[in-house]
Amino acid sequence: MSDKQKSISRRRALGITASAGTAALLSPPAIAQLAEIKQPGVYIVEKDAFPNSVVEVATSIPVFIGYTEKADYDDKALTLVPMRIASLAQYSKLFGGSPSQSYDLLGSAPTHKQFEIVSLGTDDDPQDYYLEQVSTRYALYDVLRLFYDNGGGPCWIISVGSYSDTIERDKLLAGLALVDQAPDAAIMVIPDAARLAAEDASRVHKAMLESCGEHGNRFAILDIVDGEKARDESETDPIDVFRNGLGSEHLSYGAAYYPWLETTLHQISDMKLETLTPAARMILSNAVREELQAESDDDLSVEDIAYVGAIAGPQHDPRAPPMPHPAEERITPEDLKPEKLNARLREQSQSFKAIMTKAAKLANIQPPSGAMAGIYAKVDNNHGVWHAPANVGVASVSQPMVDLSNDAQADLNAPLNGKAVNAIRTFQNLGTLVWGAR
Repeated sequence: MSDKQKSISRRRALGITASAGTAALLSPPAIAQLAEIKQPGVYIVEKDAFPNSVVEVATSIPVFIGYTEKADYDDKALTLVPMRIASLAQYSKLFGGSPSQSYDLLGSAPTHKQFEIVSLGTDDDPQDYYLEQVSTRYALYDVLRLFYDNGGGPCWIISVGSYSDTIERDKLLAGLALVDQAPDAAIMVIPDAARLAAEDASRVHKAMLESCGEHGNRFAILDIVDGEKARDESETDPIDVFRNGLGSEHLSYGAAYYPWLETTLHQISDMKLETLTPAARMILSNAVREELQAESDDDLSVEDIAYVGAIAGPQHDPRAPPMPHPAEERITPEDLKPEKLNARLREQSQSFKAIMTKAAKLANIQPPSGAMAGIYAKVDNNHGVWHAPANVGVASVSQPMVDLSNDAQADLNAPLNGKAVNAIRTFQNLGTLVWGAR
């Protein structure tokens, strides 16, 4: 083949050979280039034989690590097996649902725990109790709900244990060690780390940052232990504790948000009598008896006595006074079933409604990492990864747990040690907004 033949052959392989005004099998870019040609002759449009050097990759697919109700499908165990899902329904099929809740009523405020004060009894003689959640507060399921409510899509789940297990640092780190088996995961979230003691949570956070830094294209969203509390609420400042525990390595590969969120995930109608401990049920039973007696000058009817006794339940707590025995011959078992008891209590008892309102408020306190992961996904998909996830509304949230002022935010954003924390704030007519960027 002559040099001239070789030249013509290469031209045909790489692009188009055409004269001005002529296009044979031209691509749109080639047509656009030929449109600029004004003189007759033979012209060459070279076609790049290689793809673009920048290849589009997913930037907002998170991996969630934590505890689940179950971890199996078709008799296959899924504990410590990274699984990619696309919806909350798919998660439920593989990993189950929400953890059960249990609440107790105390006569004095619990230490180092979130609680709500609730007044029981009649308006003439109310008595204050302290409601606390005594069941383990596994975070993953509700955090995942916030993720999808805020625009999330595909993600990875690594279950490290069930709801019968204690939340442990080493189990969470074991799940973290498997993240490389989630090849397109770009965001790392371990919400149960915020349920650990501060020192253990710091170990998990540093391991997350190290993993992201070594991998190079992952990013960690960190939840602050006690992030539901104001900085001056206790002897230790949760922000200072968080910053001091982070170290100084790989800080550009993560972000933290403060404060935690009061969400709308749990409604009062979701709360039931069965979520109360036997001791709390006995206290409620006494309060309901006082309500009934205040409504009538007569003694309680046999039906009311049975109703009050059923509220107390079969177990007797030595802290409470003895209750009358239910008159079973006048009340059918159907009348005392939990569904009917809950329905009557919601309709008639102010004490029950007061307890369930505060129980729902406690259940709705959630770390912000899931909502932020969803916002990352929404912003990246709608605008691109170069667009900061700031000044964005947070869905399924009534308000942040702490109302931040401008001065308080200034210290979060520009600390002397350089470990900035992003603020979540409420603004009039705007709602709850992410007021910081990763």
